[in-house]
Amino acid sequence: MSASIALHHIVLVGFAAICLAAATSDAIRYLIPNRYSIAIILMYPAAVLTAPVMPDWPGAVIASLIVLTAGFTFFAFNLIGGGDVKFLAATALWAGSEHIIPFLISTALVGGGLASFIWLRHRFQPVIAETPAQDGTATAAPLVAPYGVAIAAGALMVGWRNFLGT
Repeated sequence: MSASIALHHIVLVGFAAICLAAATSDAIRYLIPNRYSIAIILMYPAAVLTAPVMPDWPGAVIASLIVLTAGFTFFAFNLIGGGDVKFLAATALWAGSEHIIPFLISTALVGGGLASFIWLRHRFQPVIAETPAQDGTATAAPLVAPYGVAIAAGALMVGWRNFLGT
């Protein structure tokens, strides 16, 4: 194995580790720190330079910017969190223009499954966490899904495949 291929595999393992760390943080704290999205973006040039097949990095940048723009639109309507938007755009960079649609579909499917699981669990369990309303009465806590888990799953499914040249 050449040094470039070995370095490429190290970069891919780093990408996977950061995705898993972001997913874990979102699952536990419902928060994706900016450092994970920044690290994924900063690692991208190393992945491009060490890839066995040169990816279409300009197309990947454009795809990522489109995802970022669409994500901020969803954020403006309170449909997705800001950390999710940044993490989605950063991982979309790794999916590239060729794999952006499979990445988004994979992410949506995993996210839909995750949201369904959370909804079903909430539906068939007694309310455990209650949030006091301003008037002092208790209301059920809102249902929130850690979509960073779904984004990481989609990124790992598609991003690795893209950079392994398959």
